[in-house]
Amino acid sequence: MNTTKALVMCLAFTIGLVFAATDRSEAFSFSEKEERETQACQRAAEERKQEIRHLLSVPCDEKLKKRKIALIIGEQVEERGIIYEPGKYGPLFQEISQRLKALGLRTYTQEEIRAQIAREEVNAFLNNDVNAAASAAQRLGARTFLKGMIRSKIRLNPVVRIEEVFVTMAFTLVDASGRVLSNVTAGGDSFSGADSMAVALDIVRSEADLVAARLYSDYCKNGAK
Repeated sequence: MNTTKALVMCLAFTIGLVFAATDRSEAFSFSEKEERETQACQRAAEERKQEIRHLLSVPCDEKLKKRKIALIIGEQVEERGIIYEPGKYGPLFQEISQRLKALGLRTYTQEEIRAQIAREEVNAFLNNDVNAAASAAQRLGARTFLKGMIRSKIRLNPVVRIEEVFVTMAFTLVDASGRVLSNVTAGGDSFSGADSMAVALDIVRSEADLVAARLYSDYCKNGAK
């Protein structure tokens, strides 16, 4: 079991304990199984910290750190294809941008990106158009782009007859020529009665430190090649 899945299970387990304790009038006591689950959660959290420390230990050229990264977020909706609505993505943008800055990397603001890159070019870039990436890079003066793609689909649960949304956040770091420097995926769970943006924000908030560390490590290792 990887660290991310373990932490998701820990969260579900913790919520279960809270409800169990609330429903009982007597004092709540841990069983042997619950104690093992608690220890597993603690191990998963420690493994996650160790992984982040290892990723951030990669040497990074100061020239790379001085280059600004353009973060562009879009959505891949099952019924509509890839769409771009920049006004929706402010909280997501900030979660990732702030963590990259905390690691010493530089990012463009949303306002800078919207002012320099035409919406049509952004849509083409999100659809993996290499020429669009080169054109956008020239307009913005960017050497590196980080594409954040929210992939969602909605299904009706046949048992409880409630709509469930399945969301995955995928991050792809590319240079101006379209060369892929890093691919990082987070999430992939289903939630009942929630919209895709709310779920995506929850995923990013819970995974942002690890996502940023992986992007940082790959950028520092591959960005200068």
